[in-house]
Amino acid sequence: MSAGKCVPLEMLTAIAVVLLLGGASSSTAEKPQVDAEKTSALEKLGENVTQGSLRAVRQNGEMVECPLRHTDVQADVSGFIARVKVTQTFYNPTDERIEAVYVFPLPHEAAVDDMTMIVGDRKIVGLIKRRAEARQVYEEALAAGQTAALLEQERPNIFTQSVGNLDPGQEVNIEIRYVDVLNYDKGTYEFHFPMVVGPRFIPGAPVGQPQATPPELQGKVSPPVPDTTRVPDASRISPPVLKPGFRNGHDISLSLRLEAGVPVRDLKVVNHEATVEREGKTRARVKLSPDDSIPNKDFVLRYYVVGEKPEMAVLSHTGEYTDTKRLGHGYFMLMVQPKEDERLTKSPPREIVFLLDVSGSMSGQPTEKVKEAMREMLKLCREVDTLQVITFAGQTRQLFDKPVPVNRENIAEALNFTQQIRGSGGTHMLEGVKRAIDQPIDSQRVRIVIMLTDGYIGNEAEIIEHVGKQCGDQVRFWAIGIGSSPNMFLIDGVARQGGGMGKRLALDETAAGLAEEVISRIQRAQLAKIRIDWGGLDVAETYPAKIPELWAGRPVILFGRYRGGGTAEITLRGVVEGESAQWPFEVKFPESQPGHDVLAKVWARRKIEDLMQQTYYAGSPAVEEEVTAIALDYRLMSQYTSFVAVDADEAEKLDRQPQAQPPRRMLVPVPLPEGTRWEGFFGPVGETLGESVDLAFGAVKREAKAADRLSGLGLAADGRAGARWGMPGRMGNEMSGMGMGMGGMGGGALGGGVVAGKPMAAGRPAMLIPYAPAPTNGPS
Repeated sequence: MSAGKCVPLEMLTAIAVVLLLGGASSSTAEKPQVDAEKTSALEKLGENVTQGSLRAVRQNGEMVECPLRHTDVQADVSGFIARVKVTQTFYNPTDERIEAVYVFPLPHEAAVDDMTMIVGDRKIVGLIKRRAEARQVYEEALAAGQTAALLEQERPNIFTQSVGNLDPGQEVNIEIRYVDVLNYDKGTYEFHFPMVVGPRFIPGAPVGQPQATPPELQGKVSPPVPDTTRVPDASRISPPVLKPGFRNGHDISLSLRLEAGVPVRDLKVVNHEATVEREGKTRARVKLSPDDSIPNKDFVLRYYVVGEKPEMAVLSHTGEYTDTKRLGHGYFMLMVQPKEDERLTKSPPREIVFLLDVSGSMSGQPTEKVKEAMREMLKLCREVDTLQVITFAGQTRQLFDKPVPVNRENIAEALNFTQQIRGSGGTHMLEGVKRAIDQPIDSQRVRIVIMLTDGYIGNEAEIIEHVGKQCGDQVRFWAIGIGSSPNMFLIDGVARQGGGMGKRLALDETAAGLAEEVISRIQRAQLAKIRIDWGGLDVAETYPAKIPELWAGRPVILFGRYRGGGTAEITLRGVVEGESAQWPFEVKFPESQPGHDVLAKVWARRKIEDLMQQTYYAGSPAVEEEVTAIALDYRLMSQYTSFVAVDADEAEKLDRQPQAQPPRRMLVPVPLPEGTRWEGFFGPVGETLGESVDLAFGAVKREAKAADRLSGLGLAADGRAGARWGMPGRMGNEMSGMGMGMGGMGGGALGGGVVAGKPMAAGRPAMLIPYAPAPTNGPS
């Protein structure tokens, strides 16, 4: 069914009944079988695909034509620093020129500082330019018939790689390099490499029409996503997602070389099968298994450092980026971790607010993991604490009228409430965050909000901004990323702005360890309002500018610049539960240190991150210009700078006339994150119901406000939004999931609504269907 046709009311009613009864189950939906003819075709295509991808295709479904053949990741880890090279192999499988477009993730704190395009035996080093200028160079190269590549940043953790004018059968490699700082906590290091952009829930009214799905992907991927008033770049962060039963032949390999410098133990790979080879006490090699090569989950390596943990560590660099314009000739990373004393062992009473994402993207395994985590954390709550549980999806609900004492009865009620949740509806996270933060504060307690979510939303800036503005001395915000590929940019962003910590809980990990770590920390006093007296050292521009709270076992890590070097006693000062505290440390900054040159890039990336936190939502021309200048100076990717490479090997290409038509644009479809369900994002998969729902109601689904979205229909299911699509209802907010956007009980109608740009038949009264949460949040 085309997107421009209306669907009869009888069909809508049938769809609503199916959806309210639970829709299709991913466990029962049959996957298409590959017949002999398709198998033969796959074998022919297999000549151009890696062994891992062939294995995956034959086991997991029908091949979808894809211009991305393989991704290879090579990481060198030394101490805190990881140097990573990502090689993407693009290939034109068609008989016409193409432009390949791939939306993919990288770590959200990484400093991306290089892109190289390899065409045959030629290497073309990418140039860093202002974003608009780089796009212009790329478009002009395409018009001139030249092979070109453009790397753009959409979010700190989402990038778009475009490779244009690939000839039939041509292969082009794109090498991307970045520097990252490993997460360090309680003696454990964590290396993280994301592999897939999960579908995002996109709030707001559509702006314009979404781009049409390319012919080769129709019926095989999720519907296109339009930009909206609240997420103006929604289309750029929403790659097409493969339906169950389809594979694109793209696989991934990863190898990591570790030189820790100190003895390590307990090396553990989360999510993936991998081999670990030890090379002495301090070194190891890790390699992803070819049997686990589908890029649908994050690669996470954790390892523990043996021995006594130092109270302080310093890395420094001089010799690059040392002119006076940059106000310093040295860069440093400082880690301090004061030994605990009685001030930090206090155990004050807390108000603990659990904020649970119960939207459609969490359905299935992620919701079960949330239930497990809640069981473990509720066991550890103390009688001196108070308790509240809030859920958010299309609506926000809270269990208790106000925070209640932690006792056997209230714990039992919270456990019972938690066990009843299931993932369904839209991810209206901002409303849940507001409910958790903005309620009246108990002056005798610090409120600790613990949010459990996959973070699959497109309006991260709104959430981070609100948490940063509203969390103060009495509110701390923790966030736990649930699943195989959570949005860690959101998780770490809200935790940093809220004075808490960001953690992850994978689907194959037990929740008990994380629960003990989180609850034991929030029940201990923390060091707040941290500042450092540099004792006469000439130090400038340290980041993060606002030093995070110091929770039990967590170090303070700063990046900054210095002049001249020298040795001095610095003092770490802060406040512990209203009482001043301080710790002295001796620091030495060398006048000359040519090593650790990546610190300059890391410092610049941290400054950009700090500046962007000021302007993610509101925007600021001054901040944009400052970020652009830093990124150009240090050759870094940013929201406002891009890498572009053009193959100008043949000089006459510069004088070519514009091509008669641009190359055919081919999008790289991506798999669903492992452990998630198609129905949770997009509704039933069925060819009749699913296609009709996805195509005919996509626009309405995104336009509906303040309501759950029914699977595929996406029509407003609550009275407030029902007024937009029909007659206003009276009790709509309590009737989420009633069906078909009919408004509230006793009121509302389909009349007056618009589906895919055409008016619907007017005037039928709303159906009175008992409350049931809607089974999906629609395309995210």
